Amino acid sequence: MANKTIFALSCGRQFIEAYDQKGYRDEIKRKCRQMYVNGMGFRAIERVTGVNHNTVINWVKQVATLLPDAPDYQEIPEIAQVDELQTFVAQKKQIVAMDSCQ
Repeated sequence: MANKTIFALSCGRQFIEAYDQKGYRDEIKRKCRQMYVNGMGFRAIERVTGVNHNTVINWVKQVATLLPDAPDYQEIPEIAQVDELQTFVAQKKQIVAMDSCQ
C-alpha cells in the first residue's frame, strides 16, 4: 500500500496528496475474461477467483463494446457445411394398467 501524505489545514479540513488505485489488477480482469471465453460460467468464476459475478459480467461487457460489429452479408453462400443435427419428436405413450378386477 502506498504511503499517503495527509495535509491538515487551519480550517480543520484534511486533504490526501495522492489516492491509491481502487479496483482489481489488470491481471485478475484478464484471467476472469479468459475463463469466461473458455466456457466457464460467471458464478463459477466467482467461486474460483472470489470476484463478484456482476463485476465479471461488467468486464466482459466492456470488452465486448470494443469488438467490431458482425459484417452484414448480402449474399447467400453457394456451399454450406452443417454438423450433425439430430432431433427427436414423439408423443409420450400412455400406459394404462389393466386391473384384473372387472
